[in-house]
Amino acid sequence: MPLLTDYPGLADWAALGLHLWLIAAMIAASAVDFRRSEIPISITSLTAVVAMVVNGLFPQAMLGRVSAGSGGMALGGCLGLLVSAWLLKRGIFKSSFEQLAQRGFAVRSKRRKRQFSHNSFINKELSSKVVQGTEVNPRLEILWEVLYLCPVVLLGTVAGLLLNCDISLVNGGRKLLEDQHVNAVLASLFGMFVGGGVVWLTRILGTLAFGREAMGLGDVHLMAAAGAVLGWLGPVLGFFIAPFYGLLAVLLSIGRQRRGELPYGPWLSLGVLTAMIFQDKIWAYVGPGLKAFWQLLTG
Repeated sequence: MPLLTDYPGLADWAALGLHLWLIAAMIAASAVDFRRSEIPISITSLTAVVAMVVNGLFPQAMLGRVSAGSGGMALGGCLGLLVSAWLLKRGIFKSSFEQLAQRGFAVRSKRRKRQFSHNSFINKELSSKVVQGTEVNPRLEILWEVLYLCPVVLLGTVAGLLLNCDISLVNGGRKLLEDQHVNAVLASLFGMFVGGGVVWLTRILGTLAFGREAMGLGDVHLMAAAGAVLGWLGPVLGFFIAPFYGLLAVLLSIGRQRRGELPYGPWLSLGVLTAMIFQDKIWAYVGPGLKAFWQLLTG
């Protein structure tokens, strides 16, 4: 950012304020996650909304532009998310781990139980220790989340393919996506889906593989908010950096009287912060190899 080398413009100050907002949100979310093993959806949702508004009003080069196909995927995915939420509200889809949510369970304190409503699908984080020893089968419960994501993936794929095709019917929409303000909003939306999708996919695969709930939906929302601010690359890099901080925390906790499982939100936040500061250097180092690998896979 040209804040120190050149005369900064209004968009530069808006970008700085938005990045500071994200840092503040990650600090708040990490503090709550440390204390209560949950991440408030109010923090992450507000951050995502503010990011889209600020990026739309002040398009910035740091966010990067998205192609028509990626923008279409973001729009289609957003429509699919609304469809899934409607189906969940109508009772056609069911909340994952619904039996435990209705009964209530201890989050960290033995003195109280935190109750979750029937429609708290997006904000629930269940302790894997509570899941074990009950009639709930995590592998079966996680399939409800897979079903929830099916409209998102389907409509996102269809919209992305349509906007990539050379059809006169979609040429007007493709031109609209080229507007810098519209493209900035779509880039923020695309980053939100990528950031949240990486963690959600890990959660689903980990639960299916190990038979216990892997990660939490709060982590999904945290990385989605980071993607809305930074675009798609920042949260992806942060996701792969976070395990190193988590491993360091485990090593430092050896020999101390602490619980066996640590909340993962703080380490995701540190990974994202590292990516924010060193993204260019990290991508310059790993980018060529990843591009070559992707070309090898896609031919």
